[in-house]
Parts: sequence; C-alpha cells; structure tokens
Amino acid sequence: VDLVGRSSDDPAVRKYWAHLGDAMVTLALMATYNDWAARIEEVGRHYVWAYPLGVLFTVMAGLGILNLVTGVMVQAAFAIISSESKDQASLALNDLRVEFHHAVQRVFKDRMTKAHRMRQRIQEHTMARFDDLKRHQAPAAHSKKTHGKNAEQMATSSSIEPTETGGEEEEETKNSAEIEEAPVCVSTFNLKNSCDVLAVLWLSVSEIAVRIRTKADKSDGPQREPRLSCLSWSGGMAKPVMTFEKTVGKCEEVQTIMVFQGIPGGKRLQFRYGGNYSRVDIDPNGSELRVKIAAASGRELV
Repeated sequence: VDLVGRSSDDPAVRKYWAHLGDAMVTLALMATYNDWAARIEEVGRHYVWAYPLGVLFTVMAGLGILNLVTGVMVQAAFAIISSESKDQASLALNDLRVEFHHAVQRVFKDRMTKAHRMRQRIQEHTMARFDDLKRHQAPAAHSKKTHGKNAEQMATSSSIEPTETGGEEEEETKNSAEIEEAPVCVSTFNLKNSCDVLAVLWLSVSEIAVRIRTKADKSDGPQREPRLSCLSWSGGMAKPVMTFEKTVGKCEEVQTIMVFQGIPGGKRLQFRYGGNYSRVDIDPNGSELRVKIAAASGRELV
C-alpha cells in the first residue's frame, strides 16, 4: 500500500492499491482470476518486479482456493457414498435376517414333521404289539376260565337242571375282559393313589413299553407326572422317551403307554410311577421277539 498505492500518481493504481481495504479486495479478486492480468499490468508499468510477484500470487492463491473447493466436494462425495453404503448394508442385513428367519422356520418345521411321523410310527408299532399280546393272552385266560366252569358243572350236573347258555357266554366274555385288564403289579403312593401296571413288553432289543392305569385323588402329595417315571436296574435307570394315552372300552378308560429306551436284557427290572411312588418288579413279555430282532441285526444280547 505504501510502496505502490500511495507513492504512485497513476489514478488506476491508487484506485486499487491506495488503501489497505482496497488492496485486500484487489488481491481477493486476483485470486479468483477476476481481471488479474489488468491489475498486474497497472502496477507492472511502474514496478517491473510486480509481474512475477503478481503471477506467482495469482497462481498460488487460485490453486489454494481450487484445492479447498475440491476438498469440500470430495468430502461431500465420500459422505454421500458412506451414507449409501450404510443404507445398502442395513438393507442387506435386514434381507439376511429375513432369510435366516425363514430358513430356521423351515428347518424347525421339517424337524417337527419328522419327529411327529417318528412318534406316530412308534405309537402304531407299540399299539400293534400290545394288541398282539392281548390276542395271545385272551384264549389262554378264556380256556382256563372255561375249564374251571366245566369242572364245576360236571360236579353239580346230577342236581342242577340244564339252563340257557346265552347269559353265561356273555358273563364269560366280561370275565375274560376283566382278566385281560388285571394288573400285573401295582406301584402305590397310598391307598387312594396308585398305578396299575397292565402290561410290559419288549418292542426291540433295547426298548420296553409299559401300559398303565392310574387311580388318584386331588391331594398334592403324589407326583403323578408320567414323565417322572423310571425303569431301574443294577447300575442304571431310564426315563420314558415317549408317553401317549389310549382310550379303552365302552367306559372310555384312559390308559397311558410309556416307551423306555436303552434297557439291557438279563437284568432285574423295577418300575416306579411318577416321582415318589413305590418301586415294583416287572418281567417284560415278548422276549422271543427281542431274540429274533437281535439275531436279524447281528447284535449280541446283554
């Protein structure tokens, strides 16, 4: 300002450089390439050194401003890209969560379907085995009952006249049914809470099914949950892996069937119903089937 603006007699020079504010505005205009050559030319006519100095300032200031503008633009672009990347990542993560949820549902549904089919097959096989056991036991019980009745009739035939046999046959059928359902043993908690073990049989080499009928009052002492029941032997025990109910007879009596796995043969087995009933010895039927299954599969019986 002192060297150029105030010492010069050129009105053009004094207009742009005579005062500090005017000089700052002129330099700012030159930095934006606004008539920068004219301003340098005006001063350069009086001072030769103004040409290189003016050009150097214009170049450096312009590049500095351009660098700032470029930096702002690049930062804004990166911010936009980062925001879009986060949005895309969030959308991708949401899609992945939905797909994972659907996959878990499909796997769970397939496992539940397979488990239901397996449970149904085991239930059908168990019911068929108990029905076979009933059919084999019914003739023997009926024959024993008939033999006793014939002996009694022969002893009293001389003093009793013959009567119709229709009612007797019906009574025999009812009695045979009662014999079929007579318990083989009873696991008890007290007189009002007991479990009648109706049948026990082998389903396979290491599986046993127990069919029971329970009697209970409304007291809170007995632990009546069938899944708390157990089969025990010397050195081990097993809980039921499956329980299901069956309605029997015209009176719709509800019986429970429990399936145990991992049961060794040749052991003295004891059954306990619920969590705190008494233990009773059991002797499973169907040992011949167990032997046949073991022979067919090449397994050695314990």
